[in-house]
Amino acid sequence: MFIQISQALDLCILDIECLRYPYSVLAASAIAHFLSKETAMHVSGLSWEELLPCVTWLKPFVEVAQENGGVDLRIFSDVSTDDWYNIQT
Repeated sequence: MFIQISQALDLCILDIECLRYPYSVLAASAIAHFLSKETAMHVSGLSWEELLPCVTWLKPFVEVAQENGGVDLRIFSDVSTDDWYNIQT
């Protein structure tokens, strides 16, 4: 889930229109797509009315991230599994 959310956000920031939204709204909107709007509102402290325009705008980027599927994380025997997504290769 984390990887797909990150991919959607990485993709959307290539569009200049993303500058209309604070990073917190972009992140919460991605969470709304991949988890739930309730979770997004709870973790961000934002209302659905504040998130909805960005959620709507973000939809095509989320669809592309979902269509391309997740990326398998490489296994690093000397690194904790909690840190695998953080490793840059």
